[in-house]
Order: sequence, then structure tokens, then C-alpha cells
Amino acid sequence: MQSMHSTQPTQSQPTHSQPPKPPKYSAQSFQRAEPIQPSSQAGPPAAAPQPSHKVARLVGPVLVMIGTGMLANGPTYRLMAGQFLATLPLIYFSGILMLVSGLAILNAHPQWTSDWRSVVTAVGWILTCVGAFRIIAPQFANFIATAVVDNGGFFTGAGIVLLALGGFITFKGYSA
Repeated sequence: MQSMHSTQPTQSQPTHSQPPKPPKYSAQSFQRAEPIQPSSQAGPPAAAPQPSHKVARLVGPVLVMIGTGMLANGPTYRLMAGQFLATLPLIYFSGILMLVSGLAILNAHPQWTSDWRSVVTAVGWILTCVGAFRIIAPQFANFIATAVVDNGGFFTGAGIVLLALGGFITFKGYSA
């Protein structure tokens, strides 16, 4: 009688002396027979966008949307501002978000130039300073903002400025 631990193969147990060998490939087997030719309609390859263009492509549309919202829904924005200013933790948290956003812009684009790119840097500095102010003194930020928001034409004026600034930045960011 055979023991259960027999080392001799039976018909139900296949024999495996060596694992199957993978096919051999050479570097030439992966080369194309004919190189790909660029089409005659294609121009030179586009240059990678500069940091100022990348930041402008992000910040510009956001400013356009905020400005459009202020112009289209002034009373709703006034109501939201009142609710926001009544909550100091929201002022503090928005300060953190503004500080981080401003520092991200300044890290990506810290240049003062004589062209439109200085606007991107200025937006970064404004966000950084306002964010730091909201973190350090949220109650004072509440006091100032309440006085500004109570002005009847604030949202119309701010909406026009943000729409124009965002449109300009967006145009410059995508016209590279």
C-alpha cells in the first residue's frame, strides 16, 4: 500500500521539471518599421505654460465667477455676507484658506515685472495679507467688513472690479 506522502508521480499529478521559459525579446522587436512622421498641418510643439499662466488660468475664472455672482445676485450676496460676518469661526477659517491660497500663488509666482504678470503676484499678496489679518484679528476683520458691506454700492462696485480683473487675468493666462 502506498503512503499518502509518496514522492512518485501518479496519473493525476502532472510532472513539472522546469517552469516554462518566457519568450525572448530584443530592443529591436519593439521598434516600428517606419518612424511616425509629423503631419504637415502641425506647427512647432507648444511650449509649456509659465507659472504665471498656470496661476492666471486658475485665479482668473474664479474672480470672473465671483464678480458675475455679485452683479447678478447682489441682495443674496449681502445676505450671505451678513450671515458670514456673524460667525467668527468662519472668518478665521476663511483666513486660513486665503493665507494658504496666497502663499501658494506667491510660491509659484513671486515675480514683480513690468507687464501683466505683476497682477498675479499682487493677487497673491492681497490674499496672503487679508488671510493673515483674518487669522490674527477675526473680530476686527468682522468690524471692518460689516462697515464695508453696509455700503449700498459695495457689491456692485466689487462685482465690476472682480469681473474686469478676472477677465483680464483669464485672457492673459490663456493667450500664451
